[in-house]
Amino acid sequence: MSCHIEPYTDSVSARAELVPFLCQELPDGPSEELWQQRLKHWWDENPHASDSAERGWVLKAAGRLVGFLGFIPVRYAFAGQPVPALIATSWVVQEGFRHAALPMALKMQRLAKTHLLLDSTPSLEVQALILRLGWIGELKVRRQMLPLGFWGKLFGRFTGQSWPALKPGHRFTTNVNDVRQLERPWQQSGRLEKWICLETLRWYAAARLREHQFLGVVDAEGCLTSYLWLTRRSRRGIHLWMLLESFSTEADNQELAALVGALISREVHLPGPPAHLLSLIGFPQDEHWLDVRALIRDEALVSHFHACPPALKDVAKHTVMAEGDFGL
Repeated sequence: MSCHIEPYTDSVSARAELVPFLCQELPDGPSEELWQQRLKHWWDENPHASDSAERGWVLKAAGRLVGFLGFIPVRYAFAGQPVPALIATSWVVQEGFRHAALPMALKMQRLAKTHLLLDSTPSLEVQALILRLGWIGELKVRRQMLPLGFWGKLFGRFTGQSWPALKPGHRFTTNVNDVRQLERPWQQSGRLEKWICLETLRWYAAARLREHQFLGVVDAEGCLTSYLWLTRRSRRGIHLWMLLESFSTEADNQELAALVGALISREVHLPGPPAHLLSLIGFPQDEHWLDVRALIRDEALVSHFHACPPALKDVAKHTVMAEGDFGL
């Protein structure tokens, strides 16, 4: 059956058509109410929504919605300057119209001339398609498990692992609203990485699909110098905190190590029931945590993909778990 691709023009009526379609095609996904909240988060509350007018495309057949590919505007940094980026999300095409997936992919590929494109799709079909188009896949991470609380302290004494204290005048906080300013919105200017500002921190904290727990270091004026984003997970019935992202404007990793030490000693108490393990996640290019003495070391498979504009194709990209629509 013939169909055509057209831009998704966001409106109340467009969402009223889109949300039931997504619920129908993704029956194991969010409820209609949660989809509405997600769209509001992506496009109404997003501090970088005005960076790009792109919201996605719809596939129509005889006036009926049969496919969708969405975009979430975000911002990255390179050489101290902002880089426009789009997260691809919720790509679904009804059976009988799958032949239109390639034209949609080619349209998306053209956006890579002007935007950094990101995707964290679990779909093997989509992964295979975008890899054929030249996207870069980062599919494996290091995972190091550390015990928390009493057993964490005991393990540290047994292995000789110690953790630094904060510099005078600095303190831990679990409330992103304690942050009044940042030293700068990037960590290293010579690589492509997420642009971090007050608004993006608060936006990420308010994500609808998953809990994002903030743990940061601020000085007396509320200037943020380092932080971790964590989320709850379970491994063989054991509750744990999984690291999603670490950020620091310090010249070394001392504050990041102090944050981990505060979690292990329970100097900082996070909301909710106590976790018993901390899972430190690192992509191959990330040297954080390499010298940490861990209870368990293994690898995990992930699905992080990106395509760069031609001007940035030779620039190294810093990747963290908290990318794509993972949790948004």
